[in-house]
Amino acid sequence: CYPNIKDEVRLREEKELMTLIDKYKTGDLTVDFGCGTSYYTGSNAVGIDLDRELLSKADLEHKVLASYTHAPFREEMFDAVIMCHSLEHTNMPEKPLSEAYRILKPKGIIGISVPNMKGLHALFRLVFQDILKCIAPDHLTAFTPRRLKEYLHSSGFKIVKEAGDIVYFPLMKKFKMMKLGYFLAKIIPKLSNVYIVIAQKIRGGKK
Repeated sequence: CYPNIKDEVRLREEKELMTLIDKYKTGDLTVDFGCGTSYYTGSNAVGIDLDRELLSKADLEHKVLASYTHAPFREEMFDAVIMCHSLEHTNMPEKPLSEAYRILKPKGIIGISVPNMKGLHALFRLVFQDILKCIAPDHLTAFTPRRLKEYLHSSGFKIVKEAGDIVYFPLMKKFKMMKLGYFLAKIIPKLSNVYIVIAQKIRGGKK
């Protein structure tokens, strides 16, 4: 189901996001904002991306070459929006969130995963290495759980679920402690490497 994911941690993360999306959405029509090669599959899934080459490899029935800041869809069309490692690639995250709000049906769901700048591993690198090494060069916005939730609230969404991939620290693999990291992510997702959030559109909630 997830042919483009090779790394175990990334696979678990994406499966967690997709499982939560499927749990909370009330309909089947889903759009993947900034889908790339896409981690989401389904006959009722639409992918949107500006990279023609990546889009051509996406395992999606419907693909749209466009920007998620100007989504070419009518209002209240979709049941769910997915933003899997795509929101950090814009310096104006309020724009795709506004578009998501516009095209979602009432009580529609948005699922987002972003690198967490307050994750345990990011904090370790900040203290012992260099802040610049914590941020990929193509990441234009750095998120903490608090900052992402503030953006969502101001865009008209309420948080319904928080999750994470793994609370990671150096030498975990060497000492075979990965299961501990997965467990910690379930109880303290704000310390995970990747922060995952599910939010619901609120009627009249946009500020």
